Amino acid sequence: MRLKKEIFNLMIVLFILNSLIFPFNFEKNDKKLNQLKKEIHFLNLLNGLDLKPQQIEFIKEKIKEKSEIEESAREKLQLKEKELFLVLEEIKNYLIKGNEIPDSLKQKYHRIHTQIKRELMITNERIKELASEVENILEDHQKYQLRNFVPCIIPPKGELRIGQANDYSGVVRMLERIRKIPERVYRWNKERIIFRTIERMKVNLFPWNEIDENEMENYFSKLFDKVRALSDADFQLQKDKLAEELISTFSPKKKKQDLIDKIRFFLLDPDIIPILEHKLNLNDQVEIR
Repeated sequence: MRLKKEIFNLMIVLFILNSLIFPFNFEKNDKKLNQLKKEIHFLNLLNGLDLKPQQIEFIKEKIKEKSEIEESAREKLQLKEKELFLVLEEIKNYLIKGNEIPDSLKQKYHRIHTQIKRELMITNERIKELASEVENILEDHQKYQLRNFVPCIIPPKGELRIGQANDYSGVVRMLERIRKIPERVYRWNKERIIFRTIERMKVNLFPWNEIDENEMENYFSKLFDKVRALSDADFQLQKDKLAEELISTFSPKKKKQDLIDKIRFFLLDPDIIPILEHKLNLNDQVEIR
C-alpha cells in the first residue's frame, strides 16, 4: 500500500516537473495567440523597468545559463523516466499476478525515485541562484516595480510605469502621525493607538477581508516602533515601501509572488530575449543620434 502511494506521489512530482521546467506548453491552435499575449506582457514589464544596456546583457547571459541547466536536467530526467517506466511495468506484472513485489525491485524503484527528486531539487536551486544574481543587479525602484508587476494586455489608464497605480499616501500620512506622537504619550497609549488604527483600516482598506486581529496587532506594534526609530532622512526614503508592505501583508488579494520567482518566470524566460534585443537596438539608435 505504501509503495502504491509513493508511485502516485512520484507521478505528481513528474507532472510538477513538466509544469516547472516546461511551463509554456500551449496547444497548437492557441500557440500564436498566447505567444503574442506573452510578448505584450513582457513589453509592459520592460517598459516599466527601463533596464540599462549592461543589465540587459547580463540578463541575456543568465537566460542562456538557465537554458543550459534545464537542457541538462531534461536529458537526465528523460533517462530516469525510461528506467522508471520499466520498473513500473515490472511492478504492474507482479501485482496483476497477485504476487509479492521483490525487495530488489522495491529498492530499484526507491533509488530512481530519490534520483529524480534530487535532480529536480538541484535544478531548482541552480535556477534560483541565477535569479538571485539578476536581483543583485536591479536597482531598488526596478525591484519595487517588478514586485508589483501583474501581467496584463492594457495597463491601467494613466499608468506609464508599472507600480504607479498604487496610492499609499493615506497610509504614509498615518505613519507620519505616529512619528509625531510624544514618546511618553506613545508608550502610555500604544495599545489604544494600535486598536484604533486597526479599526480604521478594517473599515477603509479591508472591508471584505477576514482580518486576524492578533496578527495585525503584533504587526503594527513592530511597525510603529520601527517607524518611530527611523531618522527623518531614512523615513523619507522608506515610507512608501513601508506603506506598500503594510497593504500587501493584509490585502485580500493573493499574496504577490516572491521577487525571485518573478525574475525566474519573467526575466529569465528565453522568449523575452527578442524584446530585450529590441530594447538594446533602440538604445543604440538614441546614442547615434
